[in-house]
Amino acid sequence: MARAKSLRRPRAVPESVIPKNILAKEIASILEKQQLTQTEAAYIMRDAPSQISLVVTGKLRGFSTERLARLMRDPALRRRLGQNGAARARDEFTAAAYFGRIEELYSEVLGRTRAQRPGR
Repeated sequence: MARAKSLRRPRAVPESVIPKNILAKEIASILEKQQLTQTEAAYIMRDAPSQISLVVTGKLRGFSTERLARLMRDPALRRRLGQNGAARARDEFTAAAYFGRIEELYSEVLGRTRAQRPGR
């Protein structure tokens, strides 16, 4: 009689097994999606900008996997990042902001064109 295979749930991968470079890339991706500068991210994450720069550039010596994982799983941090992204969207993607950027661009281009005209 054949033994029936038991159906087991796959075990969760311990954070200490996840390579640091994978965690750092995920953090950098989140910051990029939120369009955060390293200084803004440092303020939100309550860390030094130089530390954020090291993570984003993959210079991970001195970072533990646990520290990087904490940045990923911290609910308060995720909430602050989400709030920052929502605020940025409200500020930068309104019709007024869009038209303001277009107006600045036209002014810049027209200013260059006027300066390049001969006889002036």
